[in-house]
Amino acid sequence: PKGEDCQASVVNTNEKTPPLGEVGRGLDAFVLFQDARLDSILMQIDQHYKVESRFADEDLRQIRLLFKWQKQHSLDEVLLRLNGFERFQIRCEENTLIVEQPLAEQQSR
Repeated sequence: PKGEDCQASVVNTNEKTPPLGEVGRGLDAFVLFQDARLDSILMQIDQHYKVESRFADEDLRQIRLLFKWQKQHSLDEVLLRLNGFERFQIRCEENTLIVEQPLAEQQSR
């Protein structure tokens, strides 16, 4: 199963200013990314779950998304939602998120 190798833990930060697009507090908190680059989205997710992202293809960093990240969800749940996008695939190995081309696209090369 995806994310099984990741032992993520949530970081509880006491930032005075919330990230751009953060709405709500506690269990209802979420971040709304509008036209945000994938690398920017993953940077915040990395910090929250104490993981690191690696891109297999530098072009994947620049993909822009509209994404609602619900911070109370587990990393597995977040990855499941992100993997719903067709332009990339994210898998987790030893606390590293690996962003790749979708399998179908890899096989057609």
